[in-house]
Amino acid sequence: MLQAYTGKAFAPLVYSFVENAAIALGMGKPKAFDLVTAANRVFAHLCRVVLKNYEQIEIRCTSGGYYVQVEFIFPVADIDLRAFNLTAGALPTDDSESEETGLVLAARLVDRCAVSQVDGRGLKLTLLKEKSYPLFEESPLAIPQPLGEFSIRTPAAEELKLFARLVKECYQGQILPEFFDFPGKMVDMTAGEHYDAAVAVGPAGEIGGGIFWHQSGSKVVECFGPYLFNQEAGSAMANSLLDHCISAIARTEVVVLINRFATPELPLEYFELLGGAMFRMDGKEFWRESWFRLLHEDLGSVAWVHPDLEDFLGQEYQRLILPREIRHVTQAGEKHARHSVLSTHFDRSEATATLRPMWFGTDFEENLEQHLQLLHQEGMLNIFFYLDVGKSWQAAFTPGLLRHDFKPCLVFPWSGVGDVVLFQFQGACS
Repeated sequence: MLQAYTGKAFAPLVYSFVENAAIALGMGKPKAFDLVTAANRVFAHLCRVVLKNYEQIEIRCTSGGYYVQVEFIFPVADIDLRAFNLTAGALPTDDSESEETGLVLAARLVDRCAVSQVDGRGLKLTLLKEKSYPLFEESPLAIPQPLGEFSIRTPAAEELKLFARLVKECYQGQILPEFFDFPGKMVDMTAGEHYDAAVAVGPAGEIGGGIFWHQSGSKVVECFGPYLFNQEAGSAMANSLLDHCISAIARTEVVVLINRFATPELPLEYFELLGGAMFRMDGKEFWRESWFRLLHEDLGSVAWVHPDLEDFLGQEYQRLILPREIRHVTQAGEKHARHSVLSTHFDRSEATATLRPMWFGTDFEENLEQHLQLLHQEGMLNIFFYLDVGKSWQAAFTPGLLRHDFKPCLVFPWSGVGDVVLFQFQGACS
């Protein structure tokens, strides 16, 4: 962590800190250079536009195993961050907007940006850059024979890479999470705090199946699998893998286990149906379901909801038997920022894009239209919007989403500060 002050004199110190920290945390020099350049642009923008000279700013550089992120924490109540939108294209030229140039460049150099309020301390702006990994390469691979005996354990690094290769080989034609394309990335993911894996191993060390999971919030874990490789129908392996995952997280504060990438071997008797969404890919349409399981009693929470979303949420909470207090959020003439900010995540293997709100502004609907046009040009056939009802300020996005043909399709319990509502775009991009 670096405690610095705003002003040009401190720029070399910030540059050196981020560079040395990123390399020390295992990032290669080309990626580290991009992160350092982005951090330097942000620092210069904060010095020039947002903060006064010699105001204190806190800078943190941390690793998540497969990524390095830089956080800026600074004392300000408001800031115009519209340059972090995916649609911030051509660099501004007029004097009124030229100050945003640094943020536009910074946004292009990192994989993800986020901005959040820090109680009593102002704002936190996060830049995240993933490390480089070679893409999965197809090569001859021996498929295991059915295992009559097996044990479940945590895989070593090479076993985890083999597990990823077996998933790609045995589940061809099925939608898989993108990280299976990068076995080395999966190794680094499990070296961090929030990802884990287990494999079913035979007497000779052969891998007959596996499961992968990660904690994506304080009260939710998402699992992927179980994946079985050439095992006999009705094998107990799938249940054993899932039991291992549940046992590993049962003693934590996690309340909900979610599975969005169900395999044919998923023991459905363990889960309840959350709902589903229609996906389009390669000229075909298919329905993908999401499942969940309560690991502990859900003691309830507050859902901050725009009245236009109340009927949908009320019905879902009743169907899923989730104790929630729905509180209305309405506009009462209060002032909002002029510009909104949305983060965008692509999964090109699925022709899917996911939007998440970073900042609300009165231009949201215009901003959303621009994102839709760009996503259409990028060939994205499945467009989603995640809205966290645990954050009251996000309720303001609801009317604009509904007016632009986004429809709520399911609720992920505890997947943010509170529950997360998944909206799917069902209109036509122009």
